Amino acid sequence: MRLLPVGPPLSERDLPEEPHAVTPRRRFLRRLALLVGASAITDLALPGCARRGRKPRSGVPIALVELPLGKRVVVAMKDLPVEIVRTAAGATARTLVCTHRGCPVIWKEELSAYHCPCHDGRFDADGRPTAGPPNRPLRTLAVTLDGGFAWVEI
Repeated sequence: MRLLPVGPPLSERDLPEEPHAVTPRRRFLRRLALLVGASAITDLALPGCARRGRKPRSGVPIALVELPLGKRVVVAMKDLPVEIVRTAAGATARTLVCTHRGCPVIWKEELSAYHCPCHDGRFDADGRPTAGPPNRPLRTLAVTLDGGFAWVEI
């Protein structure tokens, strides 16, 4: 521990002239208290301005302008092929990975089904297995439409 040198005692001339003089530190603390109080009052009086109660969005955002209604759009998310279909009621998303051995599946318009070329597996338009070795449906992903984006949880 280091000791500080002791100086001469304070005299009356070292004290502020007014007993309640406002120091820069006290001025700063007063302004800080006013700012915090004003912020709290604003949050209470104008709840629409506050972001409280609204969860931050998570997932991968895709602009709705890139998702035409009724079209199947394939994007890569975390190294996985993901298909998103936007409808008037919302949007659906699913991974395009076969649940049998993990091979990529392809939408075949002429069959109205997904096809896995590895073992001739087939899935219907909703991703349910219909033929071949797969016995589990394609993995669906949660999609939320908000602020001009489709937020896909992967």
